[in-house]
Amino acid sequence: MRRARSIALVGVGALGIAGMVSGTASAGTDLTPPHLVGQQHLAFNLGEALAFTDDLPSVNYVSASVRFGWKQDDESGICSDNVYGVNKLGETTLTVTLTDPPAAPRFFTYVNSYDGSQGGDTQVATGVRIDANDCAGNTASWFTSSGFAVADDAGAVGGNGSASLQGPVYRGDWTVRTSTVPIEGFLENTAHSSTQRGARAAVAVDVDAGSHLGLVMSESYRAGRVKVLLDGNVVRRIDLAARGNRVSPRVVTDIRLSAGTHRVVLVKASEAGSITLDAVVLTSGAVGGHESGPL
Repeated sequence: MRRARSIALVGVGALGIAGMVSGTASAGTDLTPPHLVGQQHLAFNLGEALAFTDDLPSVNYVSASVRFGWKQDDESGICSDNVYGVNKLGETTLTVTLTDPPAAPRFFTYVNSYDGSQGGDTQVATGVRIDANDCAGNTASWFTSSGFAVADDAGAVGGNGSASLQGPVYRGDWTVRTSTVPIEGFLENTAHSSTQRGARAAVAVDVDAGSHLGLVMSESYRAGRVKVLLDGNVVRRIDLAARGNRVSPRVVTDIRLSAGTHRVVLVKASEAGSITLDAVVLTSGAVGGHESGPL
């Protein structure tokens, strides 16, 4: 019997460990653990706002919601899945138990924390572990984690992991929008905005395989359209007015990256409207144990 699950994970300023936890148990006549396959990369959830605390003069905590999925099957059936948060010491805390959910993906949010005011590497949780339990009492486990980095619109970068993130670098006519109103939700209280068609913002990254990059931008009825180029090729076209007014900037695109250096360029593609870039987020090289593959 096959079950597919997904969770939404909040990746934050520093996700840094990777490894494998494998577990087995036996009961009854079935002594074989479930067949468990986890998704080896963490993609950003589109439409989600960043969460952060702004303890001026610098932001100390930043998080971005990312999605992780897995599937399993077993001849005795899958009776439950346990989802654990894993901290940087390898200690686990049970987050939720899923009992016989439907085959359709399930989503929830698990919060990891990063506090840049404490040396830039303090974090409560670094990853997630899945225990798939069959109905005969056997268990298979899978673990994943990822580095995380964020650059604000002025190019200040926080987080850690193996990835390198630089930029944004702007070309064309851009203005700096400043907001001290929490509802507007600009990271570090600023964002870059342009009404000029062809205006560009470029970031450079050096990443491991399985990394993902997201752009955090404002969406409103007055917004324009953009295109996103990866190494010179158009990979996304986005109408920032399509979903109407949103209270705060959101992750509007997710781009999976291969290992190596890349240049990602945001271009205003329309004459009408304005575009506003608040931040760039990056997960770097998520690594899982047990078995990894497409879901």
